[in-house]
Amino acid sequence: MKQPMKVETKKLKLFLLDSGLITSKDIAEAERNVKKTGEDLGDALVSTGKISEDDLRRLEAYILGIPFVGLIPFFLRDTTKINNN
Repeated sequence: MKQPMKVETKKLKLFLLDSGLITSKDIAEAERNVKKTGEDLGDALVSTGKISEDDLRRLEAYILGIPFVGLIPFFLRDTTKINNN
């Protein structure tokens, strides 16, 4: 069975800090939550509102070398066309 592609926590922290999306204080707070809840660091940051889920997915894709394509503008555009006809 193949393992899912996963970003190492250490790499995620480094890229988050380097990107300026969060501070080291935010990471420390999220790490305390991770110890309590057992969730991933990225999920802890999203659940506390420190970063958006979209920002997290974009960063993970970047770290893993996977192109990230946001499809929401396409869906919104198509929905608008449907609603106007």
